[in-house]
Amino acid sequence: MTTSRSDGPMSITAIRVEGKPVNRGEFQYYMAPPQFKKHEIAGLTFICPCGCGGRGTLRFDTIYATGWSWDGNVDKPTVVPSVKQLDCGWHGYLRHGRWETKK
Repeated sequence: MTTSRSDGPMSITAIRVEGKPVNRGEFQYYMAPPQFKKHEIAGLTFICPCGCGGRGTLRFDTIYATGWSWDGNVDKPTVVPSVKQLDCGWHGYLRHGRWETKK
């Protein structure tokens, strides 16, 4: 099921891209800064899945003291807790490579 944020609940595939994310649901990993563990994925940046075009960043708790727990799956990631976009108000989850609106 895919709908815009104004249509209520939705679920879309999270698409991993190598370049800068530009379309809804796309994400890209970023690496830890040199002062932390080198060559380790530190988080991801993404385009809001609701369709508003907003950008977000999730910092993983493996590098930062406060952050999202990530399951380590680079193709179909799951993070906890939920994701809340402050600009548009979208609230949902990234589970098994899918963005899902919180019900």
